[in-house]
Amino acid sequence: MALSAKEKTSRLNSLIGMLLFFSLAGVTGVYLVNRTQTATQPEKAETPQSEATLSIKKVHHKATKNGLKQWDLTADTADYYKDKNEIRFHQIKVLFFLKNEESITLTADQSTLYTESNDMHISGDIVAISENGTLKTETLQYTDNQHIITGNMPVELSGETFKIDADSMVLHLDTKRTEFLGNVKGEFIEGRK
Repeated sequence: MALSAKEKTSRLNSLIGMLLFFSLAGVTGVYLVNRTQTATQPEKAETPQSEATLSIKKVHHKATKNGLKQWDLTADTADYYKDKNEIRFHQIKVLFFLKNEESITLTADQSTLYTESNDMHISGDIVAISENGTLKTETLQYTDNQHIITGNMPVELSGETFKIDADSMVLHLDTKRTEFLGNVKGEFIEGRK
């Protein structure tokens, strides 16, 4: 049974219509799926740092009091949180200034500066170097109004001829006096240079 030209055209038009319908349905389906995934991706990708009011790289920040330098900080990155009044610095180096232009150079993984008080919480692989020796610990707190550094985790101070371990410490930057507290152990090493 042969189809007439009219029936062939009608079937061809039906076939083309069905192809167009399925193509359009497929494109619409892909669009809706991608749109849904795109809309949900930012929520999944958010990190606490994305809440920052401002994020910057290669930071340099100084603090002075009564015309005297208190500290000088450089960091790879900083995130400012206006609602919390804090700045979180990452991969830091801080120079804390003592009397007679002496300083302590401290490096650490991170630091949080509380902008209302100028106090700092420093943490992660801390190494502080001065002319007297090298201090190692995991967390320190700088209190600006007293110009002191406290450590409430185990600390180790070592120099050419000594080593001191303690549970905690307080360093008075104005007087250069350090107090070691809790399970203090000291060792003096003769003839070592």
